[in-house]
Amino acid sequence: MMVIAALALMAVQDEPNCIEPTIQLELNACAGLELNAADAAMNREWKRLLPLLKSRDKDSGPPTDGGPSYVKALLDAQRTWLRYRQTHCRSYAFFARGGSMEPMQLYGCEAQLTNERTKQLHELFELYGM
Repeated sequence: MMVIAALALMAVQDEPNCIEPTIQLELNACAGLELNAADAAMNREWKRLLPLLKSRDKDSGPPTDGGPSYVKALLDAQRTWLRYRQTHCRSYAFFARGGSMEPMQLYGCEAQLTNERTKQLHELFELYGM
């Protein structure tokens, strides 16, 4: 959906005016850009955390309690979180379902949750990086 909105905007102008957007198409495109930035920040934090937990797994060996490894627990949590973000934000945007502002609501919700998740991943990095 974001790709379609972005292509439509490109037909109107080269870049959206995210400082003072004047039309819904710009608002949607700017929300999409905000989501892209949030995803990029989360991916950077992920790339810092994952090697740290792989090292923990290597140093500690297989879990003795039968539970998951550090990396498996993180991967499970991230996959669950991604499903949550998708379904929660889809339901959040339903109030504008089919309308021109639905993409903005969806992307804004996803960006907000992604920024929160990035902080959580950073906290894990700080905790395990000690």
